[in-house]
Amino acid sequence: TGQYFVSAIVAYTQTVNACHVGFNRNNSNPASNYDPWINMGSTKSAHHSAVIYLSAGDYINFVTYQSQGGTYALESHRTKATVRLLT
Repeated sequence: TGQYFVSAIVAYTQTVNACHVGFNRNNSNPASNYDPWINMGSTKSAHHSAVIYLSAGDYINFVTYQSQGGTYALESHRTKATVRLLT
């Protein structure tokens, strides 16, 4: 239980439209005033980070999507997620 730094980085193998990356806690927003998504526009990569409160038993989902259409691969060594306890 405490404050955690949460970060997600995604990199597609080619440029996509509306490259989104985000995360949520227990399948919902981590806080009422928090936007769990960032839209980087037409690009190959996106990054999103925040400090959020987690309790014992909480879990984080990391997600990405694009509006290009079809299935696009992610760069295997450039797509990462980090969760670190701060307090």
